[in-house]
Amino acid sequence: MFRFINIAKQITNASLSRLGLTLHRTRSAPRRQAVIYELNWARDHNIVLGWAEVEKIARQRGDRDLQLALKKTRSNRASWADLRVVSMIMPYLSDHELYERLLADFDPCVDLHHATSAKAASFVGVGGGSESLHAYRIIEINGERLFEKVYRADSPSFQNILWFQNHLQDRLLSSNIRAPTIRMLSRSQRLAAVYYECIDIHPISNSAVLDRILEVSRTLRALGGDLARTDSSYYDSAPHHVTSWCARAYAANGLPEIATFIQQTEHKISKVQTQLSHGDLYKGNIGQNNVVIDWDECGLHPAGYDIARGLSFICLWDSLNELEEHIVSNFCDEMNEREFSDFLFSALFYSFVYYSLNKRGGDNFRYELYRRLSEWDSAGARSFHALSRS
Repeated sequence: MFRFINIAKQITNASLSRLGLTLHRTRSAPRRQAVIYELNWARDHNIVLGWAEVEKIARQRGDRDLQLALKKTRSNRASWADLRVVSMIMPYLSDHELYERLLADFDPCVDLHHATSAKAASFVGVGGGSESLHAYRIIEINGERLFEKVYRADSPSFQNILWFQNHLQDRLLSSNIRAPTIRMLSRSQRLAAVYYECIDIHPISNSAVLDRILEVSRTLRALGGDLARTDSSYYDSAPHHVTSWCARAYAANGLPEIATFIQQTEHKISKVQTQLSHGDLYKGNIGQNNVVIDWDECGLHPAGYDIARGLSFICLWDSLNELEEHIVSNFCDEMNEREFSDFLFSALFYSFVYYSLNKRGGDNFRYELYRRLSEWDSAGARSFHALSRS
């Protein structure tokens, strides 16, 4: 019997470190949650905290990562990882002068003149991207509310944002997708600040999200057009690091054959047709009135990638057949046999990856996916194609 392991329970601290997941390691996650709980409590009770108070809370709760990041940042020795950890607490301090000084210490060339001359700056929560700071702000400039996000200047995410601005932003204006447009952009040696149109996002139900994911994927596929046939430079911008994490996780859990399978299958996937993709379709990035935000991972990805990523966050299937039939009923009629074969193969592969990383679907479901992909040939896809048209 094939043995699958629940990744959430089995990955060791050392394995997480090898996976590059150094910011939120398992050993510090409960301690970080305890720190955040105290910060939230203080904010809810209108208690103003300073740097020293946060250091004291981190020390009391045993969050050594935060303690070290605070120490290194204060002494102007912060790495990007340190700056990201510290940026997480800035919304609780609500000290814009301190925040901008920390950015200037990290990158003396950073140009935040838009921010310092702005009115009504406010922190608006925290994010979780690995290539942008956790602190987000809304800033009013020349009477317009803008959403500020700070990236590592040499990161793939920032390159994707430039690509979004140059190739996709105008195309979306005539579509049924409302994305925040980029109003200002400032890049220096180590940091890049991007100022987006500020769009209020109102959440929608899971069933509406499911329909919207399918609709957005279909719209982007149609908009891609010549881009998908002429530019493959963005294949590695989103999926590769995810498949690497998944492969390393299985290898660390004593399943090197699955790690090898993932690597070999990804190589096959790299040869399928690409399509214009959002890269991070899930409920938090989709709102009412056709709003879709956070295009950091956008680009040309293997056909079926967006569908797999989106469905893995909101759907638990009774069987693999149910997932396949859902994909067939929504996309098969729009493609020829070869296109659909590539689309289905890619969607199933990334479903396997994301259902593994998200710890969803159960071992049996993931095993079904693994077996289906291992035995894949074009005849299987053609049979679905023929069935849907009969």
